[in-house]
Amino acid sequence: MAEDSIVRIIGIGGAGTAVVKDVFALFPSGAEIAAVDTDTRALRESGIPKTLALTEKDCGTGGDITLAKQAADAHSRALESIAQGTKLLVLIAGLGGGTGSVIAPLVSKFAAANPDVAVLCFCIMPLSVEGGQRAALARKSFAYLSKKCAAVFELKNDVILARSDAPVSEAYAIANSNIVKAVYSLVKMLFSKGIVNVDLQTVKKIFSDSAASAFIGYGLGMGKGCVDEALEELLKSPLLKPSLKARNVLLSLVCGPSFEMNRMQYLLESASQKFGSPARVAFGAIADESFGDRIEVCAMGISEVEEPKAQPQAEEPRAEEQPSQTTAEAAISQSPAPQQNVCAAVSAPAPISSAAGKPPVLAAEERAHKRRRSFFSFKNEKDESSKKDEHAQTPISQGEFGFMELSQQRGFFGDTPPNIRNGIDLDVPTYMRRGIRIVL
Repeated sequence: MAEDSIVRIIGIGGAGTAVVKDVFALFPSGAEIAAVDTDTRALRESGIPKTLALTEKDCGTGGDITLAKQAADAHSRALESIAQGTKLLVLIAGLGGGTGSVIAPLVSKFAAANPDVAVLCFCIMPLSVEGGQRAALARKSFAYLSKKCAAVFELKNDVILARSDAPVSEAYAIANSNIVKAVYSLVKMLFSKGIVNVDLQTVKKIFSDSAASAFIGYGLGMGKGCVDEALEELLKSPLLKPSLKARNVLLSLVCGPSFEMNRMQYLLESASQKFGSPARVAFGAIADESFGDRIEVCAMGISEVEEPKAQPQAEEPRAEEQPSQTTAEAAISQSPAPQQNVCAAVSAPAPISSAAGKPPVLAAEERAHKRRRSFFSFKNEKDESSKKDEHAQTPISQGEFGFMELSQQRGFFGDTPPNIRNGIDLDVPTYMRRGIRIVL
């Protein structure tokens, strides 16, 4: 993508492309929208003008992360280009499958290399019935994204779909609408000339602490009691925890032109109280002729970071509780250390330690950890194994430690009387006496 944009929204994988397709259908001008997938047919049918096909096949990876990594290797430059040239990057991906779980973290990594880019990621988590393997992959990918993005929204399909009484054919579309509404509200606040405007720097400050959990909620109200109705629906959102205490909140309101200022103030104060009086609250309001007496409220932000609970430490036994030594133990502890054999002290090898002064076991574990490949390293495992096989087949030429002349075999003991036992000179090294060849 050559031209720069303030906001870029990218759907990654099958689920991400499906959501971005809905976003594109109703989106206001101002943001750039794109889709990335390994399924070329899904990209063609999405109607999104800017797409990046990672394969030439009309199918996805089938949850195979090896295929996703190979696709990432082949298009790494294009993926890096997608992550550049924007101020706010919004990623939407379904985790647990191959494409979304691998490509989304890679794009976030490229974007995070530029400190001026804020990255928000909406992650659609798999259903528990889809199996533990998909769940584990989703959690691993989510953890990586949490380190690279300003905010990562966890959209649990288990929670969202369990509360839906809609037909199966409509349930997923309704679940995806949570993301569509949030992204729509965010971008509309940034680009529309509303009653109260929000700029990009304000959005960045709201999501300035990536260690905190991000949340999102949506509420709709109509008529005279629209504010209370919208707040009630907002707090019942399946994506909000019941006892949520927010640190920073971004509130977006879309209302009709006749919506009164005192009701807007009431909405702002009530929302702030219900979220636990956050430290920072940003508020944007847009008047839309088509809304009449209807209002829509969207809240997104980060929650307070829960301090880890200190683990209770075992109390040291008091002096009277400590076991007393037996007479024999006391005698051993008070006796002087035995004299060490001088020859043993000279010849005994020094204990092996790492350069950092750590025990050998820990040092070995650290070396193994460094050699262990990260999940998101994109190297062709087949090529790696073939290189190992070629190396194993290559004959290795090794030399041998040559024997000394018989006259020189006594070494340091050359000027001393020989130490003969059973006709054998014990001062000559064993491998020379016995003709043992040492391979280097």
